[in-house]
Amino acid sequence: MIAKAASALSETADSLLEAGVARHAAGDSVAAEDLFRQALTLEPDNPTALYLLGLARFEAGAAAEAELLLQHLAELKPDHAQAQFTLASIRHWRDDRAGAIATYRRVLELEPTHAAALVGIARALSETAEHAEALVAAQLAVAQTPNDAGAQMALAAAWRGLGEVRHAVDAFALAAGLAPDLVAAHVGLSLALADAGEAEPAKFSALRAVSLDPNLCDAWLALGTALRGLHDPQAAADAFEHALQLDPNRVVAHLNRGLALIELEKPREAAAHLHRVLELDPTSAKAHANLRPATRSRPRRRPSAPWPSSPI
Repeated sequence: MIAKAASALSETADSLLEAGVARHAAGDSVAAEDLFRQALTLEPDNPTALYLLGLARFEAGAAAEAELLLQHLAELKPDHAQAQFTLASIRHWRDDRAGAIATYRRVLELEPTHAAALVGIARALSETAEHAEALVAAQLAVAQTPNDAGAQMALAAAWRGLGEVRHAVDAFALAAGLAPDLVAAHVGLSLALADAGEAEPAKFSALRAVSLDPNLCDAWLALGTALRGLHDPQAAADAFEHALQLDPNRVVAHLNRGLALIELEKPREAAAHLHRVLELDPTSAKAHANLRPATRSRPRRRPSAPWPSSPI
């Protein structure tokens, strides 16, 4: 009798989940989430309910709650690679790189050729400056899915971190070719070209990124970097100002606008940006090094005596 009741309960939970998936597909995410919650109330350890509600909460912007749900699922199903991968992805999105890397490693223990996990761990390792290990993971990802723009992007980032700019340019260019509307590929290509001293092509790629997403701070940063390479400090300063309008606390935008303003001989404006860099990142060596040139006042010219308009 108990077994029969449990079976009926499971059927009810499954029907709620099925209805929730249908509502989500119809674009009604609120109703879908409510149905997933009802299913989870009936069966608190239902793996599918945990997974679907976790995804729904993540889509709704509640990343912390989504992580808790998926962590519970990963504990219930420690050998379920997809559950572990989703948890790793959410941790990565939340900038918990150490947690993300550890969880990506668990996925790869279960499925060594999991291409998305290889891309994810390569990106996370590059972000923590572990470029050599990132390169290995990215190369494995590319071997699995050579026509995946994300894998090529991960490879490019690893090469760029290692200072291999030509390899980085090639991989970013391939990613941009595979996904012409992928803004990040054009931003990455622009920065890699700037690293290689190819400022004009860097400007072209940055302008492509800006045209694809004019509200992306990184696109304007790439454009400013290319313009500095073209020795156009005014246009560069304007691009960095645009980046700051989109993200007022972006350290690299303040730093680069400050450097461009130094070139324009605007020391007070430059110093304001460099001081802001140090407020946001007190360890910035570049800001410390350039504050002196920015704050050093130019020698005043001695006023010349007025030339007489008529003989004395």
